Amino acid sequence: MYIDRFDVNGNSIANRVYHLVDSGKIRLQNKIIATGDKRLDQYAHDEYGSGLNWWIIASASGLGWWFNLSKLEKGSEVVKSGVVLYFPAIEDIINLKQKGF
Repeated sequence: MYIDRFDVNGNSIANRVYHLVDSGKIRLQNKIIATGDKRLDQYAHDEYGSGLNWWIIASASGLGWWFNLSKLEKGSEVVKSGVVLYFPAIEDIINLKQKGF
């Protein structure tokens, strides 16, 4: 299931996701250290069933594309080895979108 990053008022929740994860108000369903061989959308597909939910992981983990990605020979950008990835509980993300948490 794809979840877009906008609340009922059309505002992005990405920044709020980061701060709510950081403060412990959004639960984590997983936390891993990247191995340097997968793209963010692949992690999202594995964890949430849709690669389009990459933004949830990026937001929760405080990732900036220009700092946390490296290019493979094929031109794909993977998450650098050693980067900690946070996977918020999907129910908490849905709740934030619908009710503002």
